[in-house]
Amino acid sequence: MTYALINPVSMLRMVTDVVAGRSRDTLFVAMREWFARREMYKQTVRELNCMSDRELDDLGIPRCDIPRIAEESTNRLHDRRG
Repeated sequence: MTYALINPVSMLRMVTDVVAGRSRDTLFVAMREWFARREMYKQTVRELNCMSDRELDDLGIPRCDIPRIAEESTNRLHDRRG
């Protein structure tokens, strides 16, 4: 199940899904996955924010799109893994 990383209630939604039986994961597995995704997201944002405007422009990434790109990248990487 994919949860928005930026949404502050995503952890609560994940816990409710597990408790209500809408997710096959145990609470521990779901929380570990959420924290792993969140850490990947934060690392991607940090790395992109360290780049200069020129480097981002060369990649075609506007600075305002960094959070969205980081979330999409994290979701793609995580979904591919498991």
